[in-house]
Amino acid sequence: MNKYVLLLLRVVLLFNTEGIFLFISRKENLREMEDKITRRKKLDATMKKVATELVTKDIMNKTEYQIAEENGIDRVTIYRWKQRKDFNDYLQEIADEFQRAVLPDAYQTVTKLLNSKSEKVQLKAAELILKNQGRLKDVQEITATEEVNITAEEMFKNLGI
Repeated sequence: MNKYVLLLLRVVLLFNTEGIFLFISRKENLREMEDKITRRKKLDATMKKVATELVTKDIMNKTEYQIAEENGIDRVTIYRWKQRKDFNDYLQEIADEFQRAVLPDAYQTVTKLLNSKSEKVQLKAAELILKNQGRLKDVQEITATEEVNITAEEMFKNLGI
């Protein structure tokens, strides 16, 4: 009986947050109930617009509250959307596209730094370019010690002395 009450509460919660109404009969097994509960609608235009604005919010000097207000939703809605895997996947996709779009500007900036008056800045810029091209690897120093138990006579004998 407790499983049904808990599951029914989850259904009511889902109804309140996603606008989905589910009726669960006692004859359905738990797996079928879980499948019904977790079924969600696809990302709509508003969700995609909000995702794009979240990715660029620092550049646009916007807060999540402002983004929510401009899109006619509550900030809590954005929080709920961020709990969804499909929304986060879309956020990551948009962020990757944005980074690819600004990559030429980043290369141009690093190239300009090669002509800096500071030798330190020039070296760092050269290092970044070479690492990006796979031509410079970080070097790690490895020190190994081996303990050998040998007598002086055996050592002289091995050396032929």
